[in-house]
Amino acid sequence: MTEFWRIVIVKQEKYSLSLEQVEKLAKEQLKLVEFPVIEQKKLIPAFAIEEIYIKNNGLSTLPYEFFVDDKFSLQMDKVIEWDDSIQEIFQSKIIALIENVTPDQAFQCEPHPDLRPITEEEIKMCVRNIKDFLSQEYMNDSGKWVLKTLYRDKGYIHATLKAKEQKERVFKRKMKLFIDSKTYQILNYMDNKPFLEMYLELEETEEIKVTKEEAFEKLKDFIELKPFYKYDCEQGYYVLCGKLDCQYAVKANKGEVVELNEL
Repeated sequence: MTEFWRIVIVKQEKYSLSLEQVEKLAKEQLKLVEFPVIEQKKLIPAFAIEEIYIKNNGLSTLPYEFFVDDKFSLQMDKVIEWDDSIQEIFQSKIIALIENVTPDQAFQCEPHPDLRPITEEEIKMCVRNIKDFLSQEYMNDSGKWVLKTLYRDKGYIHATLKAKEQKERVFKRKMKLFIDSKTYQILNYMDNKPFLEMYLELEETEEIKVTKEEAFEKLKDFIELKPFYKYDCEQGYYVLCGKLDCQYAVKANKGEVVELNEL
């Protein structure tokens, strides 16, 4: 399939970050989370590093969002609240996540439509319709959802939302909304609640015996900080960052260091 040309701006600079410089931030990213072990039917608490991008100046960060990370996303972090629920039943519509691009469009070097910035007016329209949608489908959840990001993909505006308050677990309650890029109406949505229902059958039996400080010392030598260009929606271009990550975790009951894929 032919694509539009994607023209992006990258700010070139010399990478200067080191783990020693960002140790304080790394400690902040160490979280106590519960890993589901389906075979044993229980939740295993462990300390693990939550991925994040640290800008090359070592002072500010950009979030990591799975399935959103390669998009030109607009960070929102807005709690959605309403006073009155809409009584109408939400009618979802079939959507097609396929790009239809002609060779002429490609040869004429037309800018890719997904690269168009989401304007302030579009943000207002999206937020208003997201609020209406939630008041229909989740009428008792006012103030319980946070709009995390807005971004364009496959001709639609996508909104990602997360539950405002939830336990620190590997898989968290989240939702994706598909928004018409012309009318800004919510067309369809995906809620991972059915997937998370597996947690209801898992036991929380492990006692926490390791402190966060002890866990960090055990993981320090396994933490990675690699150069990575990440799109900064506020700046409007890619900036050089260090991607903070770690493939290991510390079990909170015995202090054992294990690979994440073993949990």
